[in-house]
Amino acid sequence: GLSRYRAIYATESGDRKAFLVVSGATLDGSAPANTTVSLETDVDIPGAAFTYERQVQTNASGEFTVDVAYPGTYELSADDQTWTVDVSEDAVMNGTQVTAGN
Repeated sequence: GLSRYRAIYATESGDRKAFLVVSGATLDGSAPANTTVSLETDVDIPGAAFTYERQVQTNASGEFTVDVAYPGTYELSADDQTWTVDVSEDAVMNGTQVTAGN
């Protein structure tokens, strides 16, 4: 999936982009059972700034796992709950598991 592709450059027009293939950090955590967890972080690269977003469904026990391609502070939300988790550059490059506790 796209969790392994990280944009590293974009032309001003956005016509051309360069990507780096990364291992991706794996976030795991818990939220209410059978709900959607949304997560996002702001990304700045030469030529562009954007919000990187992912969504994942929790299982019947409320557990979720999702891979991310960018380091940063992620804001996670599910139902009426919001929390944050910090993902390091090392975690993204090495495929490290990060607990997104709630």
